[in-house]
Amino acid sequence: MSVFLLSALLCLQSGCGKKVTSVSSDENGYDKRRLELTKNAAKTEELSKKEQKANEKLLAYKDELLEIYGGYTYFPYDMPTLNDTRLTGSKLYSLCESLPKGGDLRSQDSTGLSMERLLMLIGEREDFHVCLEDGFCYGYMYDADIGPFPEGSIMLKQGMEDGRLSDARLLDMYTLRSLTEYPDPITKLDKVRVQTDCINLDEKLVQNIYKEDFLNYIDENISFVEIRLSYTADKEKNEKLTKLVRDAYYEAKKKNPDFIVKIIAVSDKDIELDKEEVKTALESAVELRESIKDESDKNSPVDFIIGFDIAGTEDGNRPLKDFEKILTGEKIKESGLKLYLSAGESLAAENTNIADAYLFGTQRVGHGLNLSRFPELMDKYRNDDVCIEICPISNCRMDYTADLRLHPAVQYIRNGNPVVLCSDKARYTEYNALADDYFAAVMCWDCGLAELKMFAKNSVEYSGLSDDEKSKIMEKWQKDWDAFIETLQ
Repeated sequence: MSVFLLSALLCLQSGCGKKVTSVSSDENGYDKRRLELTKNAAKTEELSKKEQKANEKLLAYKDELLEIYGGYTYFPYDMPTLNDTRLTGSKLYSLCESLPKGGDLRSQDSTGLSMERLLMLIGEREDFHVCLEDGFCYGYMYDADIGPFPEGSIMLKQGMEDGRLSDARLLDMYTLRSLTEYPDPITKLDKVRVQTDCINLDEKLVQNIYKEDFLNYIDENISFVEIRLSYTADKEKNEKLTKLVRDAYYEAKKKNPDFIVKIIAVSDKDIELDKEEVKTALESAVELRESIKDESDKNSPVDFIIGFDIAGTEDGNRPLKDFEKILTGEKIKESGLKLYLSAGESLAAENTNIADAYLFGTQRVGHGLNLSRFPELMDKYRNDDVCIEICPISNCRMDYTADLRLHPAVQYIRNGNPVVLCSDKARYTEYNALADDYFAAVMCWDCGLAELKMFAKNSVEYSGLSDDEKSKIMEKWQKDWDAFIETLQ
């Protein structure tokens, strides 16, 4: 039974509804002890009468969807949104799309743009080819400036038009929808990134991809996004990329002037990477934070680069403790950059990055999957109000949990830890950024409107926005939320 259903039952037993007679005698304090042991500390939102009515409709949509699958037992709790149109075509999914979701606090580079929309974008050009010859080069993209194309290559645009490259085939090739011939999702994800790397060599295309990424967020009723932008030891390259992203952001704001983008510079913790490169990436972020501002309001420039992270596969790479001097040094303290560290994307108890992230003073923690293995640390995260960035669809696609009902986020919510839903690697794992994660929370964790409202408000409260930006975003979000609730009356 989910934590939320259990809480409802306990509420009924404690006098919130019809009295339920206990089968046990209260003489020995059994009921009191049982209630104490199962107490739910979740910080959910109060619902108005209109919100309660909207919640009833949400639950009705959920029941309709479950009925299609034959009930709880047969529902796919691995959430195959890239494969099952019964999910993405449902009334409940549509509700999650239209729901004002606040912000996405964890988007990697431009991955908020779905692979389907990315392929449509580059499929309009005549300089991109794909190798369809079996062998090492299969699936690699090439553009005309790189050439010559290997044998067996065809123009992407032509292949899409004549059916040789169907939507289904392309999605199988470039997302985690299918793992055919790959031993695990991490291996395929690494391969796909290499296969499609040529799109990053065209500055105009990169800017256009980011623009479409931001427009996609706007379409999905997301008010702002904090992007983990990959920084290397090449400071000139970092500067150029950051300016491209900012220019794309300015273009997107023409559609929605209230939309906000922030950058969290992220370096790699790859074991083969020299630590000095991470130090140089941080120095680059510090310098660019001062020279590149969000000047969309000429009268009031604000910070564009707000934080720093060191990310990468948790198991088998350098531990966070290797970067202690970099992450706790005077350079970052004096810069104003905040730490938003990725840690705990692991099921191993011996992986203690989650503890180091806390000790280094992270403002939020990314993933935090194995935090559930350390109860005392979980309480410290809660008591110090450190928010956990939960990425349910990404965690499922990357094989950290095959059944999302067993995701530790349920434990964190129940414990009263602040939690926010994030998309992470949406291009490779989701049908639509963030909508899938909210949808999963309803179907797999029995979240209702109170929890969804909490997630959205947490995304603003625990964001890296300034107080003034938070106030403006929250005011706009509340208006959008009220309008959304009216549509469900």
